Amino acid sequence: MKQIVASSNGIEVIESPAPICGSREICVEVNYSFISTGTELSTLEQMQESSSNISKHVISNPNLIKKVGSKISTKGIHSTLKDINQYVSKRKSQTYKLTPLGYSVSGKVISVGEGVTTFSEGDLVACAGATLATHSEIVCVPENLSVHIPPDCDLQSASSVAVGSIAMHAIHQSQLQLGEHILIVGLGTVGIITAQLANAAGYRVIGYDPDENKINIARSLGILDVKSDISEVKNHIQIQTGHMGVDSSLVTAKSNSSQPLDIAIDSTKQKGRVIIVGDVLTQFDRSDILAKEIEIIPSYSYGPGRQDAVYEKYGIDYPYHYVRWTEKRNMSEYLRLISNSKIDIKSITQSYDLFSAKEAYQNLKSSNQDSSKMAVSIIYNTTDDTKSKRTTKIATKKFDNISKYSIGVAIAGAGKFAQNTHIPNLKKINSLAHITGILNTKGTSAIEIAKIYDAGYATTSYQEILDDPNTNAILIATRHNMHNKMLIDGINAGKNIFIEKPLAVDKEELDKFSTIVDSKGQNLIIQTGFNRRFSPLITKLSEMLSNSKDPLTISYIMNVGYLDAEHWLRDSEGLGRNIGEACHIYDLFTFLTDSKIRHISASSINPKNKNHSKNENFTANFKFEDGSIANLTFTSMGSTIYPKEQMKIFQSESVYYLNDYKTLGVYNKNKQTITNHSGSKGHEEELRSFINAIKNESSPPIPYWQQIQATHMALEIERLIESN
Repeated sequence: MKQIVASSNGIEVIESPAPICGSREICVEVNYSFISTGTELSTLEQMQESSSNISKHVISNPNLIKKVGSKISTKGIHSTLKDINQYVSKRKSQTYKLTPLGYSVSGKVISVGEGVTTFSEGDLVACAGATLATHSEIVCVPENLSVHIPPDCDLQSASSVAVGSIAMHAIHQSQLQLGEHILIVGLGTVGIITAQLANAAGYRVIGYDPDENKINIARSLGILDVKSDISEVKNHIQIQTGHMGVDSSLVTAKSNSSQPLDIAIDSTKQKGRVIIVGDVLTQFDRSDILAKEIEIIPSYSYGPGRQDAVYEKYGIDYPYHYVRWTEKRNMSEYLRLISNSKIDIKSITQSYDLFSAKEAYQNLKSSNQDSSKMAVSIIYNTTDDTKSKRTTKIATKKFDNISKYSIGVAIAGAGKFAQNTHIPNLKKINSLAHITGILNTKGTSAIEIAKIYDAGYATTSYQEILDDPNTNAILIATRHNMHNKMLIDGINAGKNIFIEKPLAVDKEELDKFSTIVDSKGQNLIIQTGFNRRFSPLITKLSEMLSNSKDPLTISYIMNVGYLDAEHWLRDSEGLGRNIGEACHIYDLFTFLTDSKIRHISASSINPKNKNHSKNENFTANFKFEDGSIANLTFTSMGSTIYPKEQMKIFQSESVYYLNDYKTLGVYNKNKQTITNHSGSKGHEEELRSFINAIKNESSPPIPYWQQIQATHMALEIERLIESN
């Protein structure tokens, strides 16, 4: 499909893999998309500034400096410098960074995902959402960010639904009543829509903008009390309100100064409200606020529900009686007002076809467009075959002179961990393997990553990887709840699989894996991403422990740090940190004892709130058939200054102390310290072992019974914790 993006080359129309309709989503063939002038031009400016040099990027992102300080204290200078070099190298390689633009469209539903109940194929809809309702021929948008278009509302006007909802939410934030005065500072697209909404609601509207052309447009739409001279505005307010001031002011301007906000505060009555909608400098004289007891209220996006995953992603609505105006209800009401001729956006909107997108943005930046127009929409060709638009694979590189012995690896799920760890490690062993393709839910991200790492293609469909004859192996690094199905599908397609932990998230999934491994696993290499056993210090430790037949007493501490309750690792995608993180240690116990499990017990905290959960604060105890015992203390309540991982092993009058995979202390007749300066936890080594096993047609680096046992241990601990 064709999509408008911002890149280092400016505005481009590119071929991008079409999105795949997910659960609770609808897939829409777009007729019109609406350009949000302020937001999108700001995005372009920020891209140009941050990509121009690395120092500007760091200055504009102060959190990066905080992260460096935190990493030095937890990982040490050597490891932090390595991470910085990798980050700088990655940014320098991003010569073709793609940023999808747009967040407001209209079109026709061409498919619906599982769980969708309010839409059907053929419905005319309007959709909102940054990175979702983009300037693309095809978009997939959650049900709660989509609304039906009323019969008398045209598709072009409906495409402004996101911008209209921003204005709707701002009006609701003002809490005005019939006949009260409202000042709108800034008569751009959002300001003009806000003024029309206020007019329709029976408020007494006064508008200000220094641009005389915008004043003329406002008057043409029936907003009569508008002026471009601030002294005239203040005079008019004094006369209209009897020197009391307006009941509420809405700042819809975009400015690098605090002047728009100052005007609003000065013009608002005592105990009035100032609503900040636009991107303005929020510096003001505190005494002005205190003297008048004015409320300063930010108005965020389309309304309640925005950025709430429970509402948007999982489709759980807020109760009507408690939250009257959610973002979806704002969207619906805005379209109803258009259909009833209360709002006119069409007459002030200039349209460009998709291939004239660059011209559209240039005209917006230079203000070189029809003086009677203020907004811009993009028209899409809907007469083309929809099937051709829904292509999910785009070639990004032609491989030349690839050795027939090189293993082709496709990356399924190229998130932060894959990009920061697995893909760079694959590039380190490029004499053994090459990256055939990149799978990502966002087509532009897939293309960007594929180009950075010289992959052959970008795709949004896992089936494309399964069908690719040049892909010998798949590295699965998606969200945890997707792992097992993708693993089973990959095995059935005859692919070798490296799957990030967890292998399974419940007993049914583990049983499926056990069954398929018995029937098909002998001809394939299937490896779970249990990397700790491959780390240099664990390799050395294992060699030393093998000199004795005595059982082990193992004590392990994982001080993993706090994660916000909304983090995906703690929701239905991640399934918690026991299943997703502690499983590493269950594998390590299995590896070091090389023994079957005999008994499992566990005990957890009883949390008083949702800040810390049971399955990230517990102790787990294990007894193995060889007589070894092991204990894991797993907690999210410790300090990040303290080491993250520590292990003590007692065997045959010897003690072994592992500190964060940086040092291994050996205490027997003498004391010895073995140092691993890199702090490597075995990520590169595990990938190398996986690729070599495929090349040499040898046994899996981690025996299947051990992968199954470690996963079983995690699932049993989860059961015990939940039943505590």
